[in-house]
Amino acid sequence: MSSTGMLFKDVKNFLFNEVNRVFVAVIFVGIINLVSILRTEMLFIKFNEQTNEYYNQLINSDNKIEKKIDYRYFNITKSLEEIHSVKIITKDGKLEK
Repeated sequence: MSSTGMLFKDVKNFLFNEVNRVFVAVIFVGIINLVSILRTEMLFIKFNEQTNEYYNQLINSDNKIEKKIDYRYFNITKSLEEIHSVKIITKDGKLEK
C-alpha cells in the first residue's frame, strides 16, 4: 500500500471515533476564532493609526489658522479700546490698561 493510502486509512480510523471528531471540530473552531480575533485586532490598530493621523492633521491646520488670524483688525475692539482707553486682547478676552 502506498504512503498516501496509509495516511488516508489512518485519518479515516482516527475520525471514526466520536471523541476524536469532536476534538478535531474544537481545534478547527478555535483556529477560526483565533484568525477572526487577529483580523479584528489588526482593523482596530489600522483605525487607531488613521484616527491619530487625522487628529494630527486637524491640530496642524488649527495651528496654521490660528497664526493667520490677526486679532487687531476687529472694528468693535478698536472702538472700545479708543473709548475706554484700554487694550483688549481678543485672543483670550483679557483687558489691559
